[in-house]
Amino acid sequence: MSRPSRDSNKIPRRISLPCKIRSPARCLNWPKSSLEHGLKLYEPAQRVLYADLTSVDTRVALLGYLANTLACSGELDQARSRCDESIVEARDTLHAPTLAHSLWHAWCAGWCAHLEPTTLLPYADELLELSTDRGLMFWHKMGTMARGWCLAGMGSGEQGLALLADGVSNFGASSNGPLFLTMLADAFRIVGQPDAGLARLNEAERQVEATQVRWWQSEVLRLRGALLMLIGDHIAAEANFRDAIAAARRQRAKFFELRVALDLVRHLHHQGRPGEARDLLGPLYGSFTEGFDTPDLKEAKLLIHGPAHEQRQA
Repeated sequence: MSRPSRDSNKIPRRISLPCKIRSPARCLNWPKSSLEHGLKLYEPAQRVLYADLTSVDTRVALLGYLANTLACSGELDQARSRCDESIVEARDTLHAPTLAHSLWHAWCAGWCAHLEPTTLLPYADELLELSTDRGLMFWHKMGTMARGWCLAGMGSGEQGLALLADGVSNFGASSNGPLFLTMLADAFRIVGQPDAGLARLNEAERQVEATQVRWWQSEVLRLRGALLMLIGDHIAAEANFRDAIAAARRQRAKFFELRVALDLVRHLHHQGRPGEARDLLGPLYGSFTEGFDTPDLKEAKLLIHGPAHEQRQA
């Protein structure tokens, strides 16, 4: 097959788009618009040339990054569609690293959307099987982390913790470090070890400052609040929830904001402040236009309207 001619002014710029999204600017609108622009620029006839410049298929990579960005922004149906599209195209390439990339980003988009561990586990298991068969050590580590979090969420806490701890030690400090430490801290929350979870979040924040990768900042703050609730420090927990909401709003990460708001609303209800809870959650829920079948949006609707409304709707 003959190689397409290379336009040195255009091709490197197009190929570099996915790499920039790992460290997003304060607002997610920038990576979203850049990724969408990259997909428009993509020329299928030059796929062979792109393959010489990147380790995975460029279009599949763009779709995966975009799915994550859409999930964080609260555009959940579109995120799901991009995930499906990415995996279909990755399978068509017959290129194992490209399929591994798409499986990881589908898992990660689902994690951002707070999908059930049972929904996400098949992505992790396929990623592990693929990476084992093809000797893809990097993706095997990613799959191990994903499977560990799923198992912890499904009730196999000790097994999940072991996989997550192994993954964190293998990666060390990296751009993905804050995410992996947050996943491990969440597993400690699930098994009822809040102090261990808080220690991992302290390390996550140190890595955030070292790498300046702030994609997961609101989630780190939210989870710290949840862990502080477990040890009874409700004042500090509420402060962390509010800081997490502010961080999510700065990034326009609407779904992360919803996750925090749900935690804060539960706390406010327990504090006897239902009006404040309703004022916080109602406008945020009303701003969503899709993804109403996801667990968090279902819970938000129930908290706003109550079970009686659900019965009337049924």
